Amino acid sequence: MAYCAPSFTGAKISPYLDQEEGLAGAWAPCQEERDELRLPPREAEGMRLAEQLCWRIEGDYDYSSTQVNIDDDLAGRIISWGEQEISDKDIYTGGDDTKGREDTPHITVLYGILTQSVDEVIDLLADEGPARATLGKVSLFENADDYDVVKISVESKDLARLNKLLSDNLENENKFSEYEPHVTVAYVKQGAGSKYSGSNEFEGREVTFDEIRFSTKDEKETFISLHGSVAADLTWRV
Repeated sequence: MAYCAPSFTGAKISPYLDQEEGLAGAWAPCQEERDELRLPPREAEGMRLAEQLCWRIEGDYDYSSTQVNIDDDLAGRIISWGEQEISDKDIYTGGDDTKGREDTPHITVLYGILTQSVDEVIDLLADEGPARATLGKVSLFENADDYDVVKISVESKDLARLNKLLSDNLENENKFSEYEPHVTVAYVKQGAGSKYSGSNEFEGREVTFDEIRFSTKDEKETFISLHGSVAADLTWRV
């Protein structure tokens, strides 16, 4: 299904229902597809359309992956904390800017997935509800290479369950025997990470995720609802 969408600028797509016109705004589908979908107006309580739909965005990685994104407000606070607390001179970029500071705070659910079929992932998550997690202290992954990873620890039985569900049912090359959910803040030079570990700035913050992002290795992204069912599957091509 194709859509009449202008060029993607990098901003998060925020679809919404117009009370009279159906799906409207800059990201409106073609008229014939609007007729085919026959989506009702937004309910009075203001339920977001994104809670009911899977959004696909076509934009190379070695593998497909799944993750949950931190909401904009908290993500902004995490980014600001990193900019204020972590010195530029300690930042590790990998020589080609592939590391550095994380500009899209998220929690990886499973990396190393071999399939590029979003339908397989949708089927697995069809009965899954929202995932809850609690942030912990700022901590550290000490890498054997040239950098340390400054990150926020995460506790979540829901994400651990989703990680096992996906890893048990999707062919993958995940190299980690134990799932350690976390939010990466920045990559820093080896040995520099210890000075940033231990902060309780975000400790105890509870978050809920109502969608999971599936990204294929060729950068096609699908946002899959975690509400126990999928009302529709819309694909935005850019």
